[in-house]
Amino acid sequence: MAEKKENKQKGKTETKKKSAKKNTKKESSKKVKEKGLLKEIKPEEYFLLCDGLVLKNIYDLIDALETMNDDVFYYHVNDERNDFFNWLKDVFHEEELAQRIVGFRNPLKIEVEILKELVNRLKI
Repeated sequence: MAEKKENKQKGKTETKKKSAKKNTKKESSKKVKEKGLLKEIKPEEYFLLCDGLVLKNIYDLIDALETMNDDVFYYHVNDERNDFFNWLKDVFHEEELAQRIVGFRNPLKIEVEILKELVNRLKI
């Protein structure tokens, strides 16, 4: 009798383990949709720099701003246009961040502002 009871409990434990594994697989296979700066964007929303470099996400922009030469930067940011402002606002829907960088005429200042925003969001 004790043996039957043991087998029943063992069976319940195995069932729980199996269902827990199934749930974990389901959750890990689902992609979490990010919003704002961290969202995945469509290829038609990628940013093509005038030197041919393609930016696929905010991290690509941060990296590019760090090494971007002046000619490329001033092609995209000048008195007539601010392509980085537009990309942040229109693609990532980051109106406030875009407004903070709109007057910047230095790639490193834009990079720092984006990084500050990312760090602040990690605090929450």
